[in-house]
Order: sequence, then structure tokens, then C-alpha cells
Amino acid sequence: MTNSNNHSVQVFWVALSSLSNLVMAILSTAILSRILDKTEYGTYRQIIYVYSSLLVIFSAGLPNIFSYFLPKITLEEGKQLTFKVTLLLLGLGALFGLFLYIGAPAIAKFYNNNAMQDGLRIFFIIPVLLLPTLGIDGIFASYRKTHLLAIFNIINKLVLLLCIIVPVYLLEPTCTMALKGWVAGSAFTLILALFFKNIPFKNVRPVQGSVNFRQVFAYSIPLVLASIWGMAIRYADQFYISHFFGTETYAEFMNGFIEIPFAAIITGSIATILTPLISGTTTDNILHQKTIQLWIEALKKSALLLYPLVTFFIFFGFDTMTTVYSEKYYNSGHYFKINIFLNYFNIIMFSPVFYGMGKVRLYSNLHLIFALLALFIVFILILIFNHPFAIAYLSTAIQVMFIVVSVWLVKDLLKQKITDLIPFGFLLMVLGHTIFAGFLSERIIRLLEIQSDFFRLIGGGVIFISILLVSDILLKLNYLSVVLNPVKDILKRKVIV
Repeated sequence: MTNSNNHSVQVFWVALSSLSNLVMAILSTAILSRILDKTEYGTYRQIIYVYSSLLVIFSAGLPNIFSYFLPKITLEEGKQLTFKVTLLLLGLGALFGLFLYIGAPAIAKFYNNNAMQDGLRIFFIIPVLLLPTLGIDGIFASYRKTHLLAIFNIINKLVLLLCIIVPVYLLEPTCTMALKGWVAGSAFTLILALFFKNIPFKNVRPVQGSVNFRQVFAYSIPLVLASIWGMAIRYADQFYISHFFGTETYAEFMNGFIEIPFAAIITGSIATILTPLISGTTTDNILHQKTIQLWIEALKKSALLLYPLVTFFIFFGFDTMTTVYSEKYYNSGHYFKINIFLNYFNIIMFSPVFYGMGKVRLYSNLHLIFALLALFIVFILILIFNHPFAIAYLSTAIQVMFIVVSVWLVKDLLKQKITDLIPFGFLLMVLGHTIFAGFLSERIIRLLEIQSDFFRLIGGGVIFISILLVSDILLKLNYLSVVLNPVKDILKRKVIV
């Protein structure tokens, strides 16, 4: 099996792992929103939001260090580093839990929800249990054992889902019961994660290596800052729309201004594999040419997977929103079509280059500049246009600009011409092909005069895929091979473990 196929198989396993996370998250949300009343469910979601927001700070960027350092050191040193970082995450988890327990009254007051106080004081043990489990994806990606990551996440998320849902359904439909179930599930997660984290180091004696905590934090802290600035970029538009345009417009915006979930799964999976690969093949700040070629191949495969999805949803954006959220959220279709345009650009995975080459401070500073730019320009735009669509367009434009600048910096880091890094001709061919299929399928659906939004969406999807695959016989872009080849390799037991 070729190296390209090896990497495709690794990406497949990471994508399967991410998909299991997404499916379980959707299932838990769908089930709990039906079992719990709105007040209980709202409290539950607020507690989760607090945890998710603060996790970026309290994890101190440590889960990301494995992809950078492990490919550079021996297996024996890797075992020692993993043990030390896991202990450090345990300590940070205890600090996080203490903060939630002591700060529960203040947090509850801030959200104007007294019920959050008791909930947070049940929830406080969860960071202690879950923080030591973080970073497992970087470990398995570094040692090319991502099939274990998929197994771990599927088992873990299924057990966690049952621990949350079953007590709520059988015993008591309250936020408190859901959180108690999550505590039980988190204890299982910790035990399972510690077992899986040790698999790559089985029968290996740990050895003290050259990597110290000063180097670790010099790498991880800029990533924390980058995450904070990235959140500011993403949430600036939410804040301004909520503040200036009211709750109804905010609801339409929040439902529509989203990216396709599969986009994050695909690009995130490829980034997980590329980061340790780039780290391991970078010598004296020069990246091996074969790794650059793999980066380009990953870009092509991302385009074959994502461009059809993005184009289809742009043509059928309104039908998608009304099918999912009902007719009253028709206007969400405007925001949806504006935001998913970004997916044409963010298939260019620049973050693995910054991460893998250790240029995290540059990456953090870039986020800071664009965060300040977003906050300032959006405010000026409100004063001039005073329309939520203008904010949506500008938000997308700023993120596109961020990608363009990042790619330009990557070009300089890799000492390559931009035309040698990005296959513009190939991307334009795929884009043109998908737009042709999207336009034709949308015209056919209009001629058929189908009344149901749902059946327009399904019918449009069938026609779109049919046009795309039939015309691909002539173009030979091979959309299906991107998915089928890794599956064939797995079925033939060719996975490298």
C-alpha cells in the first residue's frame, strides 16, 4: 500500500472517531431536549457551555503538545512525557474543578440562573476526571494507531450517552440527574483513556528525555491565546447581533450562521494526521518535499469531499433551514448560505504547518490581529449599514482574509511559491463541476414544482449526486475513490498498526 493510501486510512479512522463524537452529541441533545423541560434543559446547556468555554484556558494547550513533541523523541522518552503531561492535566483538572465549585454562586448570578449553583457543584468533579484523558488523539496520530482512537471514542461516547440518558429517563427527568450520570460516565472515560494511552508504550521502560516543561509551555501557551482570540473572532458577530437586533434576529442568525458539520470532521481529521507528520519531517525549519506533496494531496481530497457538499447546500440552503427548523426560520437560509461559502476556503489546512513547525507564537499573534480587526470593523459596519446581513457578510470576509494571510505566511515558512502549494487549476475544475451540478439540479427541482421542503431537499440531493457522478465519467475527478479507497484498504487488512 502506498504512503498516500496509508495516510488516507489514518484520516479515515480519525474521521470515524470525530463522526462518533458528532452523532453522540446530536443524540444526547435530541433526547435530553425531549425528556427535560425547557428550564432544566436550559440549565444543563448553560453548565456545559461554561465548561466548554473555560476548558480552553484550564487545559493550557497541553493536549496539543503530543503531536509536536512525540514524533521528535524516542518511544521511551514519549512514555515519560505522556505520563508527566497526564499528571499535569490531572492537577489542572483539580484546579478547574475547585474554580467551578467555589465560583458556582458567582457564575449562577452572572447567568441569572440560581439552579446553576447546585448543578456546578455536582459537575465540579468532571474536569478532574476528564482533563487527564485529553491529548489521546495526538498520541495515536503520532504513532499511526488511529484505529485505536476510533475504537476508544465509539466505546467511550456510547457508555457516556447511556450514563446520561438512562438515569434521566428511568429515575428523574432533571438536570441534576443528567449531571450525576455524566460524573459516572466520566469516571469510566478516565479508566478507559488511561488504558488506551498506555497501549503504544506497552512493555516500554520510560526514560527522561530532553523535553522539559519550559519547552512544553512555550509551545502550548500561545495555542491557548490563539484559541481565545479565535473565539473572539467567532463570537464578535454573535454579540453585536444579539445586542443591536433583538432575540428573533439572533435566533435566525444562530440557526443559520453555521458550517457544515462534516467540513470540520474532514479538515480536522486531516489536520490531526498532518501535524505530527510535519513535526517529524521538519529539519532546521525546512519541511521535507514529500510531506509538502502529501499536504497538496490532502487539499485535493478535501476539495473532492467538501466542494460538492458546500455547493449543494448553497443552492438548497433555504430548503435545508426550513426542513430542519420549520418555515419560521426561512431567513436563516440567508445566513447559512453566507457562512458555508467559507468552506470553499478553509479546506486549506494551514494550522498543521504552524503547529508542526513550532510557529505557534506567530499563529497566536495572527489570531490577535484579526480578533481586534473583527471587533472594530463590525462595530463600524453597524453604524453605517445597521443590517444583520452586513455583519454576516463581513464576518465571513474577515475569516476568508484570515485564511489568505495564513496561507501567505505558510508559503514563506515552506519557502515555496503559492502556485506550488495550491493546485488552483484542480480546485477550479472541481468548483466549476459542482456549480454546474448544483445549478442544473436546482432548475430541475423548480420545474417539478415540488411543494414539500423536505422532498425538494431529498430530490435535489439525488439529482445533484446523479449529475455529479455521471458527468465525472468524462472529467475523471474520481469523487468516490476518496471514500472507497481507504475502506477497501481496511477491508483488505492493509492498515499499518
